[in-house]
Amino acid sequence: SGWAGGASPSAVAYDPTLGALFVTDRANDSVTILAASSGRVEGSVPVGRQPEAIVDLVSLGLLVVANAGSDNLTVLNASTAAPEGPSIPVGPGPAALLWDPSVGRLVVADYGGSNLTLVNLARHRSVGSLPVGLDPVALALDPSTGEVFAVNSGSNNVTGVDPADPTAPSINVPVGADPHGIAFDPATRQFWVTDFGDGNLTRINSTDPALAPHHRPDRCVPGS
Repeated sequence: SGWAGGASPSAVAYDPTLGALFVTDRANDSVTILAASSGRVEGSVPVGRQPEAIVDLVSLGLLVVANAGSDNLTVLNASTAAPEGPSIPVGPGPAALLWDPSVGRLVVADYGGSNLTLVNLARHRSVGSLPVGLDPVALALDPSTGEVFAVNSGSNNVTGVDPADPTAPSINVPVGADPHGIAFDPATRQFWVTDFGDGNLTRINSTDPALAPHHRPDRCVPGS
């Protein structure tokens, strides 16, 4: 059946425990809740301005929404849709979210700031930032190394960083024009990047010696 929620759906998360879909609506600054089995709208909850991304942290029972228009995050209780504390300030134009379970940190791509913000959800605050390329729009994690790769649509490259060691040098890999998406294949240890401007895919082999991980063995995280 067709979409019966808000005017501008921008991102969606599925909660397998609740059997629910959570859809961000940029036009109405809200998240619409639907029953996944029927598509029936169960309700909506207000968030920040122009919500752009959402992630469902099933193990924590939380939803996190990136509000691109208000430069902050809204944290919701997945079961009740009630806010979990005040909004969390991040960098300008948050556009993508990634949860790293190995260090228990949320990584936010700040499109307008060309950096990543690291968020400690337990403390409900940001604990640092890492510079990347221009206009980061997507994120992926190599769980075997802990490295996060940010797709930079404004500089046509992908930046690899280690949130556990902000002092380690970053890695910049050129890709095609106007990259927008990224996926990681754990079986082959390869990243695949969509190059919107070229109509191509770029493959990045994370086992290449030039992309060797820079993290410390103890996975120490600032602000933990």
